[in-house]
Amino acid sequence: MTAEASPAAARFVTDGVAPPSTWGALRLSTRQGALWAELPDPDHAGPGAPAALSRPVALVTGSHHQQVFWYETGRSRVLGRFPLTYLIEERRWIPRGAAFLQPPTPVLLPGAGQWNQVCISCHTTRGAARVPSMSMRMTADALEADSRVGEFGIACEACHGPSAGHVRSPRAGGIHNPRKLDPRRAAEVCGQCHSAWEWHDQAGEQTENHGGPQFRPGDELSRFRFVARPGSEPEAPRLRALLAEDPGFVRDAFWPDGTIAVAGREYNGLIESPCYTQARTPERTMTCLSCHALHREKTDVRPLQFWADEQLAVSATGDGACLNCHPAVGTGRDAHTRHATDSAGSRCVNCHMPYTTYGLLKTVRSHRITSPDVAVALRTGRPDACSLCHVDRPLTWTAGYLEQWYRRPQPALDVDAGGVPAAVRWALAGDAQQRAIVADALGRREAGAAARQDWARPVLASLLDDPYPAVRFIAARSLGRVSPGAVQGYDFLSNREARMAASQRALAIWEREAGQGDGSGPRRTVLEALRARRDDRPVTLRE
Repeated sequence: MTAEASPAAARFVTDGVAPPSTWGALRLSTRQGALWAELPDPDHAGPGAPAALSRPVALVTGSHHQQVFWYETGRSRVLGRFPLTYLIEERRWIPRGAAFLQPPTPVLLPGAGQWNQVCISCHTTRGAARVPSMSMRMTADALEADSRVGEFGIACEACHGPSAGHVRSPRAGGIHNPRKLDPRRAAEVCGQCHSAWEWHDQAGEQTENHGGPQFRPGDELSRFRFVARPGSEPEAPRLRALLAEDPGFVRDAFWPDGTIAVAGREYNGLIESPCYTQARTPERTMTCLSCHALHREKTDVRPLQFWADEQLAVSATGDGACLNCHPAVGTGRDAHTRHATDSAGSRCVNCHMPYTTYGLLKTVRSHRITSPDVAVALRTGRPDACSLCHVDRPLTWTAGYLEQWYRRPQPALDVDAGGVPAAVRWALAGDAQQRAIVADALGRREAGAAARQDWARPVLASLLDDPYPAVRFIAARSLGRVSPGAVQGYDFLSNREARMAASQRALAIWEREAGQGDGSGPRRTVLEALRARRDDRPVTLRE
């Protein structure tokens, strides 16, 4: 989560690393075992050229997918942020703005002080910002901070509570094992960070600003955090006040029905799920620990990195976590799923937890347990699970089977929804959020296995020239999985002309290999017509 910067903590060779000057001259080196950075001042806003900085790198955040680096500004304990983000798997630096799903020309907040005021709350244990004002409107050069943490990263006390007494005398108690708490209290241990929350008032904010989080495992989270539930509690006074101050608070983090849309806030999904809200007994109340093991189990023979990526319990790698409360489904799986037992369509999570949550240039499973519903997809714009797998099928096909199999009424559908595959329509005519979600889905094995026609390659080829860098990145990654030669030499950060040329080359490869004379599959005219209707409203997701 957060570690003191060192060559060991960085996922790249430091000496001589110089990211392209096109996005800011940044050079990293080691000096007596410590990381140093030379870069133009990222927060320069005045006239003239920014000052050249030479600063020790203090902290690094991230270890799985991306890394963000923070340097000492020399002003109290305020940390500055690199203007670039390092992608671990791709082994490359990209502009900070390209790492998020946001408009092509985003207005980035100053990096100085962001760690002190925002990241410290959840990326450390017992972090206290200790800044004179929590206002993000302060200029970078005016901000001061005396920030302190108990420990960097997520350490024992984050989940078990203050442990000094336990250390002195293990039998004295004083700490909590979340598995032994009431299910709701157990989930709230995770919800203290994994939720879309705000303080109840300025007094609470200032208390935590000075003294760090007041919530302790075992407490009732609502005493200390206002967890937004725009779908269930749209008229909550605190939510209305927040929206008056910040109209994007809900729009940029939730789907229109109140389902959380951004990764890292899975608690918001859990508490809207019937497995949580309608459980008849504590034993059957779904919590985060129903699926996740925060300590690797002794019986887990999987490679450490495999467990660490999602921290799934051994019992949750299949359908065990679901069948524990729904045993009848297990005994009549084919009758329930209407898919072959050993197929992806018979996995509980593929239908009830589809990949419709976005974060870190990828999608993750929705943690709001739902069933596929075409009416909800039409109303909210959130792609349904069926269409993210059967990417060659229109919504009329999906709605027909949902009615036939599960007696779910068919909604009224327009001609377009009835003829064009839903995934294709979202990918080309949808907004940036929809395009990113479908682009990620088109690179998954399940989509390739379920589709009878090759819609993935031409759609992904078309998205190589999307206005949003994040969408282009995801599309290229997915296309590389299904047709590696189609993205050879492509760079999602290249100029418009180069991207257009790459898109046309990839389309030509598809046309040549697909044999367009056989009358199957899409046509360029269909793709171009959909792209002409693309929803270009600005989309910014608050990851």
